Amino acid sequence: MYPINMRLDNVPCAVLGGGSIALQKIQSLLAASADVTIIAPDVTKDIEQLITEGALHWRRKKYEIGDEKGFTLLICATDDMTANQLAAEEAQRQHILVNVCDTPALCTFTLPAVVRQGELTITISTNGASPALARWLRIALTKEYGPVYGHWLTRLSLLRKEVQQTFLSSRDRQNFWQHALTDEVMELVRQEKIEEAEEQIRHAISSFRSQS
Repeated sequence: MYPINMRLDNVPCAVLGGGSIALQKIQSLLAASADVTIIAPDVTKDIEQLITEGALHWRRKKYEIGDEKGFTLLICATDDMTANQLAAEEAQRQHILVNVCDTPALCTFTLPAVVRQGELTITISTNGASPALARWLRIALTKEYGPVYGHWLTRLSLLRKEVQQTFLSSRDRQNFWQHALTDEVMELVRQEKIEEAEEQIRHAISSFRSQS
């Protein structure tokens, strides 16, 4: 598998199935601002609420060949394996990205477990071999890398712009970050001492500037 992050803003995506697993997939797609359509004869109350709110479209029917047309991405989350396989084969024939829950052999992509802290995204994939392990690692990493890392990333983004303006050479910038983003700085972040960590980076900028 080739790891990649996709921008799905307003991209037409479909989910087959109306159960709890389908709900999880719908929520992740909506979080990515995708244009989501669900294809299922029945749905859970939570999905029905999303439909009522206008968050997604609903084709109230069982899957039939051709339903996948017009979508960029398809997730099959029904308990009908025959329908899942048929939809996956049709999607692949039309070069539509497809994921079939719990059936890696039918997937052209797999869905990693995700840890999100602000703009920081950490993904864990076992290529479908063990979703349970991916889930365990997600929980462990969520505990290890809490919200403070999202806040720190926001600060680093601003500092990065300052570094780009200060050091015009990409080699100089790379050298700077290798020396500035130290274990000591990251330990301050871990202790939620963001201001002190930022001050360390600013001190490094001044120090490197005087040497250049």
